[in-house]
Amino acid sequence: MIVYAEAFERDANPDDFRLEAIIAHECGHQRLLRIENLRDVLSKFPEEFEEILASLIGSILLGDAESSQTLVWKATAELAEMHYISAENTVRFVERLRQLLRNFL
Repeated sequence: MIVYAEAFERDANPDDFRLEAIIAHECGHQRLLRIENLRDVLSKFPEEFEEILASLIGSILLGDAESSQTLVWKATAELAEMHYISAENTVRFVERLRQLLRNFL
């Protein structure tokens, strides 16, 4: 896996995200590109959803770690900012996405 320095620069504040969360998020990007079924899932969403999906995959990879929850919150906040779905449905949608993504990992 290749992780570019830019991935760490945008999260330069160590209180924002733990290193394990940053690496898991980047692993999520790699899985989205390397696993055919996940590429198919990604193709169904607008381009800006890649960040959300990478965070959710990263959260699944981390299991029950605190950093996993941080990535779920990150994805939820990013989705809410897009205004594609109502605020009250965002959390439910994120959980359904996580369930779907688990099936491909």
